[in-house]
Amino acid sequence: MHDQKIVIIGNGEVIYHLAALLSALSPDIAACLCGEPSPTAEQKSQLQQMGVTLYDAAIESIEGDSGQVRGVRLGDGRLLACQAIFVGTKPQPHSLLAQEMGCQFDERGYVQVDMLGRTSVPNLYAAGDMVTPFHQLIAAAASGTAAGSGINTDMVFPPADSHSQGESVERNGFINPSFLRGKGFRRPSPAATRKNSAPE
Repeated sequence: MHDQKIVIIGNGEVIYHLAALLSALSPDIAACLCGEPSPTAEQKSQLQQMGVTLYDAAIESIEGDSGQVRGVRLGDGRLLACQAIFVGTKPQPHSLLAQEMGCQFDERGYVQVDMLGRTSVPNLYAAGDMVTPFHQLIAAAASGTAAGSGINTDMVFPPADSHSQGESVERNGFINPSFLRGKGFRRPSPAATRKNSAPE
C-alpha cells in the first residue's frame, strides 16, 4: 500500500477523514465526491495541502484485471489509475426494537449503555455495533462480553436487592465486596485455607 495510487470514494466528510489517515501511506491520492455533504472550503484547502485531487464527476465503473483493481472510470471518460480503492461509509445505527422498548440514544443514534451493557430500560441489555461507532469484530465481542457479565451479575445479585440494602452490586465494574458481605459471603481465613488444602 505504501506509495501506491489510491482512490477514495465518499462524501466530503468521509473523504476528508480517510484522506488524512491515508496520506501517511501514499502521496498519490485522488478523491471522488459521492453524496452529501460536500467538503467545506476549509476541508478543500487542507485536502489540497495534503496533495489530494478532488473529482466531482459521476463514477461509471471500477476497472480491474485478474482480480487486481486498475482504476476508476468516471462518467466523462477519464480513468483514475490506482492500485487501491477505499469507499468511505458512515454507519447509521437503526434499531426499531430499541426504539419501541424506550431505550435512550446518544446524539449519534447509538443506544446508551453503561459499562456492563445496561440500557435505560430495566432488564434490557445491548452490545455491539448498536452501542458504539467502533465497528470492529473485536470491539463487538468485548461489548458482548461486558453485557454478558452484566446480565449474569444482575441475575445473581438483582439491582433491586442491592438498592434496598443501600449497597451497589457494582463498584468500578467489579462486584462490590461490601455487597457480598451483606449477602453472607465471606472470604476464607488463611488458617481455614491451609487446613482445607493440607493432605489427609
